[in-house]
Amino acid sequence: MTRGVRRVTGLLALAVPGGFFVFFSLLSRTFDYPAIMDEPAATVLVRVAEGGNGLVALWGGATAAALLLVPLVTLLHRVLSPDGPAWLTFATTAGVLAAVFTIVDLGQWVFVVPGLAEAWAAADASAPTRAAVIVTFDAFHAWVGMLIGLVLATLFSGIWTVLTGLAMRSARPFRPWVGNIGVGAGAVLLASVLQPGGFRVWALLNTVGFGLWSVWLVLAGIQLWRYEGDPDLD
Repeated sequence: MTRGVRRVTGLLALAVPGGFFVFFSLLSRTFDYPAIMDEPAATVLVRVAEGGNGLVALWGGATAAALLLVPLVTLLHRVLSPDGPAWLTFATTAGVLAAVFTIVDLGQWVFVVPGLAEAWAAADASAPTRAAVIVTFDAFHAWVGMLIGLVLATLFSGIWTVLTGLAMRSARPFRPWVGNIGVGAGAVLLASVLQPGGFRVWALLNTVGFGLWSVWLVLAGIQLWRYEGDPDLD
């Protein structure tokens, strides 16, 4: 494995959680996300219409961070594969699926919801039109936001994180304790999918899980940059 591949992988491991942190922090401040999702659909659509292109750009940035997950997952496979276990391919497949589901979830706020918000907020929008918009938005929220975003994306993220963390514990670029953080982060994410104890417990587990996930990737990225490698192999 060349130093260049390790450096690119390390850069992506820093960029993905960094991008999520920046854009979701801005979405929390300007759009009150995710708390706003407890509001009626009409309230959400009005806020989206008021946010305009600036809000769409923030969602686009979060989606771009999710897009970077695909090369990160595949390059981490390359880094780990020389010493990796036989099931590493399964872990990588789970990671790619997690990235795809996350992209679909976030992409609705770029390509679907703004159009619905515009139709809702139009001055000449009739009551039947607004009713149809609400039904469409609720359907996307249930199937894309909840099933694909909160369940499938989190499930496959947890699987990838646990298995990749296990592989990291015996891989030369990483310290074993970095792998352990990944295993712990993935376990918390998987627990959040079960939604034990209602919404508040789920929200806590999900927040802690993705917080640990971000720390894990940042630490992995730093170690990939610092690792000098074996000159006989590079």
